[in-house]
Amino acid sequence: MGLLTRDDQKEVKKALRRAGKPLEHDEIARKTSLSDEEAREAVSELVDRGEVTSTLSWKYKLTE
Repeated sequence: MGLLTRDDQKEVKKALRRAGKPLEHDEIARKTSLSDEEAREAVSELVDRGEVTSTLSWKYKLTE
């Protein structure tokens, strides 16, 4: 796994925006060019920055 770029994070946010519903890590990975592990790391970074929110069912959505 390489270093994630800002473009990777943008790709995750774009996938979440287009889905219009919370997604799990593996769903995010399928909708992007990222591996499952890269998707997990990108989501974690976005959650830490408050740009993505976790639901009770371990799905992720853009913070409103």
